[in-house]
Amino acid sequence: EHIGLGFLPDYCINLRGLLVKQDNQQWFTLARKDYSESKKQFVTISMNGLAGKAKLIQDFGGVAFSNGISHLKEINFDSEVRTAEVSKGLNGAIVSNYETLLKDFSSGRGQESFEIDLSGAMVDTGEGFLLTPLFFLEYSSNPLKAEERKLPLDFVAGRELSATVIIGLPNGYRLEKVPESMKFSNSDGSASCSFLVAASDKNLQYRITIKILRSIFTEAEYGELKEFFTQISKISNTPIEFRKI
Repeated sequence: EHIGLGFLPDYCINLRGLLVKQDNQQWFTLARKDYSESKKQFVTISMNGLAGKAKLIQDFGGVAFSNGISHLKEINFDSEVRTAEVSKGLNGAIVSNYETLLKDFSSGRGQESFEIDLSGAMVDTGEGFLLTPLFFLEYSSNPLKAEERKLPLDFVAGRELSATVIIGLPNGYRLEKVPESMKFSNSDGSASCSFLVAASDKNLQYRITIKILRSIFTEAEYGELKEFFTQISKISNTPIEFRKI
């Protein structure tokens, strides 16, 4: 109802469907060849004394759109419920206002706007502030919690997650410290991450791409895969430091 043709939400994968054409009918399994989810965020930070705020515009498409719209339907597109949801796990930051700006079902594109109170998420170092600016990033916490696994791990489908984050610093401040760019993968390259950082005095840009090329990993591969997601979590939670000019 809320998703255009050609978009398959996660909860539909591997379900059975019935295709009827004239007098013929055929059962088939709903599937995707790949899982490509893309997001782009524009973050503008402002300061009022020691109080920090951010305006965040998030564009999302592909599977991110189909999953996002499906979830918004579940909560009846309620902005208050959405605001409470996205405030969780923001390291002390609070979403004070939320708005859906775009829902284009034909192209599979959406856009959301967030106003974020950063006061509880910023650390005053005496010379500047520390802030972890990667909001709503997939795998910012490790999804693999158990120490070991006795059965294979099934991701249902291969996937590629990409996010671009463009951050503008407040007037009168400059960047002092940013994370380093890095690339890493598991031993056979079936799980890989590229984390690229470009910075100037006033602006910062992240580009993170996570690829999972296989849907199933054996229990023997679990430990290595858990360490892979631990590394993603670490870079996702590495703070930047900015100081007054």
